[in-house]
Amino acid sequence: MERNDPAREAEIQSVRAWIDREAQADEARFVERLEQRRASLLKAMADLSEAQGRFQPGPDQWSVEEVGRHVAHFLEGCSRISGMLAEGRAPAEPRRMGMMADPQENLAGVVALVEEGFVRFAEAIERLKSSCDLATTYAHPIFGELNCREWLAFCFPHLNAHIRQIERIKASPGFPME
Repeated sequence: MERNDPAREAEIQSVRAWIDREAQADEARFVERLEQRRASLLKAMADLSEAQGRFQPGPDQWSVEEVGRHVAHFLEGCSRISGMLAEGRAPAEPRRMGMMADPQENLAGVVALVEEGFVRFAEAIERLKSSCDLATTYAHPIFGELNCREWLAFCFPHLNAHIRQIERIKASPGFPME
């Protein structure tokens, strides 16, 4: 879908409404959602060989490893931004969220990075209990201004998209059997 595509715009509005609604949930709900997404993502990445982890279904499509690196980095980025916003500080400069580091890690290393990202995200949820400035916001490139709770809520549909992406990769023609 392209920008200014009515279907894309409707999807963006739908996700933004979900973010706004879910950002009102208590921290226990955030933790429950986090554990569900963590379990689903790790299950999708489990028991894959290195060849399966590096398989790309097409020339411009990500592998499971690349999806995992992206997830680890966007979890860290959302956690950092949410933490700053909770304290009433907006990030000073734009940062490209979720960008992947050089592919130096093997699949097990990527899974470890994902686990670290989930730990940082859980810590960000915990910080909401003690301080949460809802007035300070930071612009997301698609969903606009988000506060500390909304940045965390945004991560759940984003994680869902990447879990589905991994499942599509694994179902692709040519995916290695081992």
